[in-house]
Amino acid sequence: MKEKLVVLTALAVLMVSSPVFAQRYNVVDLGTFGGSWSQPYGINDLGQVVGYSTKGVSDYAYAFIWQNGVIQDLGIGRSSVAYDINNSGQIVGVDNSSGRAFLWDSVNGRKNILDSSSVARSINNNGQVAGFICSRDGFCAFIWDNVNGTQNLGAIPGYSPVDTMAYAINDRAQIVGYSFWPMRAFLWQNNEMSDLGALPCPGAPFWSQAYGINNKGEVVGRSNAGSSFCWVGYGGNEDHAFLWDSTNGMRDLGTLGGKWSAGYTINDFSQVVGSSETNSGNHAFLWENGVMKNLNDFIPNGIGWDLVEARSINNVGQIVGSGIYEGQQRAFILNPVVRNVPQEAQNATLHTTNGHFHSQYKLSFEGDCLKINLPIRLIGIDPGDEVRQIWEEGAERVWSNQYDVVYDNTSYGIVLDVKFVNFGEGATFRVVQGEGSYFVGMPGEWYTDSVFSWGPDYRDEAVAHEIGHLLGLYDEYYQNGRGVLDPDNPIIDPTSIMGSLDGMPKERHFQDILEWLKGETGFNMVLAPSPLWRPGEVGPPVNDGSPVPEPSGITFLIMGTVIIFLKKRNKSGA
Repeated sequence: MKEKLVVLTALAVLMVSSPVFAQRYNVVDLGTFGGSWSQPYGINDLGQVVGYSTKGVSDYAYAFIWQNGVIQDLGIGRSSVAYDINNSGQIVGVDNSSGRAFLWDSVNGRKNILDSSSVARSINNNGQVAGFICSRDGFCAFIWDNVNGTQNLGAIPGYSPVDTMAYAINDRAQIVGYSFWPMRAFLWQNNEMSDLGALPCPGAPFWSQAYGINNKGEVVGRSNAGSSFCWVGYGGNEDHAFLWDSTNGMRDLGTLGGKWSAGYTINDFSQVVGSSETNSGNHAFLWENGVMKNLNDFIPNGIGWDLVEARSINNVGQIVGSGIYEGQQRAFILNPVVRNVPQEAQNATLHTTNGHFHSQYKLSFEGDCLKINLPIRLIGIDPGDEVRQIWEEGAERVWSNQYDVVYDNTSYGIVLDVKFVNFGEGATFRVVQGEGSYFVGMPGEWYTDSVFSWGPDYRDEAVAHEIGHLLGLYDEYYQNGRGVLDPDNPIIDPTSIMGSLDGMPKERHFQDILEWLKGETGFNMVLAPSPLWRPGEVGPPVNDGSPVPEPSGITFLIMGTVIIFLKKRNKSGA
């Protein structure tokens, strides 16, 4: 281990811009009509939301449109539901008082689509509507438009023709839904209805339901997928969300740890939203790039929301759904926190140097991360790919995703990215076989073989401790005269990575970066444990109403005097 005393002076130059940030969300309560709860169903690409809400003490639902921060009654009447809205602002739903499917727009108001009992579930950007007709004999899926009127979609060949329900239609007039006997997801196109199949499930006939389709023809829904006996019919004990396409068929999207999940909507970027059981109740999810994510992990901590289900996602990435807020079921919209900035303006370069030691690393805002890019040049013997990988991945594991820089409910996770380089700027270390010398000058030494702290059990933590010194940190232990403590604020902490190889980074270890950012931007930023790894542990700070900072392009230079010592280390000392 290299023990060092660091004296720093700094010269800083700031270039302000903003990072691209697309995986954290701000939460907006859509409100109610004075009642205790609300439920959204659809959102278009303009951010207009539809659903239903209660009024006063009444439990009756009233269809609404929410836009520009205001919730508005469509005037359909009580017991009405708005299910979908297209980019022209046309809305479809059902008036349960009369039992009629309706079409609504801001110019013409309400229009009944059919004279019979019916429900309109979806409308595409061409004004075509999909839904189902209700009769004593069952349900019949239909497509409707203003020119051709209503067409019965028929049934899956060999299935009952009077038990089909259409749930979604895309701009190519492809329609999905499900039949009842047996219960199977269907795709209707070119006047033909086909069975989409179901996920494998032992012990019973398979069942599935389709709820959403995008303009690529990808379909989402739910299907029984248990590891043991699967129930026949809706609401099986182990239903899973699925994604279907014409090439790969039906794919199980898994769950958030519970037994069931359901996918409700998919946008044109193949992002799926829905709800899943977890170990702590049902939670809203976003599935993308093969990973299902709990949306509660991507909103600020401590704001009082529990997101239960996500019902729809548009092509802008906005998500609507329902959750529990202050003890009541409320509709929400999640707005991605996005900052568009040229990539070349997002980097900051830091140099630390003296007569023996020189390192360079960059700070960059990438997505929702503040990344510390640290190049390290190894000389001496070749440690081999296995040891090099342990050093790299271990240091990144210890230092990454522990704390966020937070401002105004916007979080940037701090991550470390170590790269071993053959030339160029960066810290230089000599690789030595064995424990090495007790007291050395620079360049410092890393060891490939040791019964002490550089042995197989602590290789990654040993490097993580050394990287702490590269970030300007003092030792936080003192044993037998070894350990260089901060002369202004000496700390002994065996739970810290700077005090023990069994320790972890602490909030104070990132304080210099935070203070520099605060000083150069003027924004009241704070550090908080990363919500992705510590959900619900610590809430965000109360902001002072200042504008959101955009500190993404930073260049600063730190010149310092560094005295570094090296010692043997055992399992308990760092």
